[in-house]
Amino acid sequence: MRLRLGLRYKLLLGYCLVIAIMLAMVWTSFRALEDMSRAYSFAMEEQDQSLFFTAKEVDHLVWVTQLGEYLLGEEEFHGQLDPTKCRLGEWYYQFLSGERFATLDPELQELFLALDEPHRRLHESAQRVVSLVERGYNEVAIGHFFDQTKVHLMDVRGILDRIVEISTAQANAWHQEAERTVAATSKNLWTFAVAAAVLALLVALFLSSRITRPINRVAKVLREISSRGGDLTQKLPVESRDEVGELSQAFNNFIENMHEMILRVRRASENMVNSIGEIAAGNLDLSQRTQEQASALEEVAATLKQVTAAIEQMAANSTEGDNLSDETVAAVQKGDDAVKEVSEAMDDIAGSSRQISSIINEVNEIAFRTNLLALNAAVEAARAGEHGKGFAVVAAEVRNLAGRTAESAKTISELITSSALRVDRGARAVEHSKEILDGIVLNSQRLGDLMGEIAAMLREQSSSAQQIQRAVDQLNEVTQQNAAMVEEIAAASDSMRAESSELLELVQEFKLIDDLQEGAYGSHS
Repeated sequence: MRLRLGLRYKLLLGYCLVIAIMLAMVWTSFRALEDMSRAYSFAMEEQDQSLFFTAKEVDHLVWVTQLGEYLLGEEEFHGQLDPTKCRLGEWYYQFLSGERFATLDPELQELFLALDEPHRRLHESAQRVVSLVERGYNEVAIGHFFDQTKVHLMDVRGILDRIVEISTAQANAWHQEAERTVAATSKNLWTFAVAAAVLALLVALFLSSRITRPINRVAKVLREISSRGGDLTQKLPVESRDEVGELSQAFNNFIENMHEMILRVRRASENMVNSIGEIAAGNLDLSQRTQEQASALEEVAATLKQVTAAIEQMAANSTEGDNLSDETVAAVQKGDDAVKEVSEAMDDIAGSSRQISSIINEVNEIAFRTNLLALNAAVEAARAGEHGKGFAVVAAEVRNLAGRTAESAKTISELITSSALRVDRGARAVEHSKEILDGIVLNSQRLGDLMGEIAAMLREQSSSAQQIQRAVDQLNEVTQQNAAMVEEIAAASDSMRAESSELLELVQEFKLIDDLQEGAYGSHS
């Protein structure tokens, strides 16, 4: 069975092949980058190790030089004598117990293990030299320095130089491995690039022939349709089941749908020409009714204007009445305030009268006591005989004055009591007047509230009347616009009738299957 693939799957297959080659290129590049990175990393490690041991060798040379200067007495020796605490020793003994040492080549492992004894003896010889110098045996120390220390230093340097040599050789080997990886990767990338270019070119040629040929065929049929006066009887052959065949079938379906649409448009145009005449007749009747409605609305608008003016006048009158009521309430409140002031003044007078009565009582008491004192003085004057006559005359005069004072105080007390009674009656009258004025104020306020409510209702009615007036004006305006639109519709109907006739003529230019069948029937008849 022959496999039938659609154009979409053919495109996807071609693109997938190109993408597969590109992915292979990317995978190869990543693998090469990983190999190069690993090689360069190992090379850098070996180079760093070589530099490290070279630096440690230089450190020990400087250390031995300082020891020699110490022997000559030029300066104090401050170098590290403990082989496990110098910079090389600290790294060395930690390195021997680490995982990195186990991964080294056997030759390097032997060299590292062999470094322990000469390095330790080097520091022990230095300890011996320092001890001899401190005890004063400089010549013995110098001999020991050249016989032991220098020899052990050369042994340490020899081992370190061999380690550096091996590390440098391994670094060069890793560099060469990286260069070989770069060369192989470049060759593979060029191979994949050429293969991808050739495959992409083949896919492009194949797809262009599969796509452009049916498109050219569609363009040819379209040109024939346009050159033959709208011949919709043309069709494309369907030769495959892929997207190209679907395109041809879709084009044929489009032509059939276009055929049906043109046929419906032709029939609709014929019906439209007939309907437009009916619309024009109905539009004329609508225009007349619209004019009548506009006249009626104008009369309603005039009547509403009169009603609105009357309501506005009533609202103005009620507002004025409300203002007068407010003024009356204000005047009554002022009277009420005046009565309150009179009542307060009467209360003050009553209080003053009570104070005067109290004072008069004190005066009466003083007059009584004065009279008693004068009487006592007269008795004493009588006892005194001739010597008390003058004092008796004075006492009699004092008693006379005390009696007159008591009578005056009694008269004033009676007047004050009478005034107090009158003040009480006046206060009750003022309080009664105040209650009457409060009632007048309350009634005036109620009247003002009623007038305000009436004014508010009249204003609302005036506003409602104005809104109705505006609505009627808008309705009148809309009616006038409708009348204008009716006239425009009439003009548009005439224009539409002409355009429908023109559309019918244009549609009739298309060549349909029904036209061929009618022509065949006419020829047979």
